[in-house]
Amino acid sequence: MAYDRSQDVPRRRRWPEAEKRRLVAEVEAGDRPVAQVAAEHAVHPSLLARWVGQFGRPTEAVLVPVRVQTAPAETATSRQEPASPSRSAQRIEVHLACGRRLVVAEDIAPERLRTLLAAVEAA
Repeated sequence: MAYDRSQDVPRRRRWPEAEKRRLVAEVEAGDRPVAQVAAEHAVHPSLLARWVGQFGRPTEAVLVPVRVQTAPAETATSRQEPASPSRSAQRIEVHLACGRRLVVAEDIAPERLRTLLAAVEAA
């Protein structure tokens, strides 16, 4: 008689949706972390976390109060930049969404930086 090796391989467990939702409800009760609930029910924590994302309550957007202040008017002296950056000035590296990067001195005037960013993004 031939040896049937397929009997030795453990089958992947199938979880009914009702059981998944019950475990998610335990996690959402808030008194125990995902890892603890998963260990108690012999479920891998990442699988239970996936179920929480799939069946859990959707997170609600939270509005945050914002106050907008107008910028003080710039004077002629505040817009001037040094002719050359000082040796002690630190560099700032800006990575743009388009994949480009811009390296500037930390003491660059904000208006000059805005102009440079617009030019690099438009290129």
